Amino acid sequence: MEIFVFAEEDSQNKIESFIRNSQLFFGLGEPLCFRFPKKTDPLPEQYDRAVVDSAHLSTAGRLHAATGGPEGLYLWAEGILLSLENPALLDTLQQRALASKNWTRVKYINHLKIEINHALKKTALNAYPAYLQLESTSFCNAQCIMRSEEHTSELQSQQVI
Repeated sequence: MEIFVFAEEDSQNKIESFIRNSQLFFGLGEPLCFRFPKKTDPLPEQYDRAVVDSAHLSTAGRLHAATGGPEGLYLWAEGILLSLENPALLDTLQQRALASKNWTRVKYINHLKIEINHALKKTALNAYPAYLQLESTSFCNAQCIMRSEEHTSELQSQQVI
């Protein structure tokens, strides 16, 4: 089985070791062949499994586009492999971080989710917004059913300058 690893050099050995130690977990009963392509190498047309780290998520997007799906595509983050086919483990990690009020980790995991959504061009997003901008104003644009006609016309006349 051929496994392509798109990762920084310091992560490549950790990923290979993790997969070899977890071989039965991934249902890999056959001999493994690891490939570590450079950024300048062309993308493989086919792969059994591919692993990307957070620095190479754009590669995951290109692999996804070339093969038509995230099958066999994994993200190396937090010292574990996360399937991009089913990112439920990432949701679980984020919920645990929320429960323990580890805000730095919550933001990191949310950033990964945003990057995954972008790389895989997902239309249904599973991440919180990266930024939230609120603007307060004294201008009332509510069209409530509880508001009287008199009050509404009074507000409109005050807003015309």
